[in-house]
Amino acid sequence: MREIVSFWCQDCGLDQDLEAYPFANKWEARCKGCGRSLWRLRKEIENDPYYRKSEKLRIQRKMMKKDLLQPGESGFKTLYPETVRQLEQAEENFEKKQKEDRERRDRLYKKYHHDINRREVLKKAINNAELWT
Repeated sequence: MREIVSFWCQDCGLDQDLEAYPFANKWEARCKGCGRSLWRLRKEIENDPYYRKSEKLRIQRKMMKKDLLQPGESGFKTLYPETVRQLEQAEENFEKKQKEDRERRDRLYKKYHHDINRREVLKKAINNAELWT
């Protein structure tokens, strides 16, 4: 059973999609340019030289590189300035909310610092609220 498989010919420098014959653990085909026998590994993809040598794959990797950028990597701010602004704004809002929550909690502690019963109930309520948020 033949399959269409991509091959890279080192002699011709061509990326080709050829009809390949499957053997034990590889595909084999003949180059259209020079007639050389080409092979690719079927089961050990990480050891297949096609992925290191193919010009077509190198071009595809370069084209897709910008889509794989993550925040914090060089080039992300240049390609996605609006997303960077949104992330920074979300971080500022989060920090502001945490600060407000701490200040509110501290005000309540100060308000009820003299009343042991209310203070203990207040501590339990705040700790439970922090667990759920």
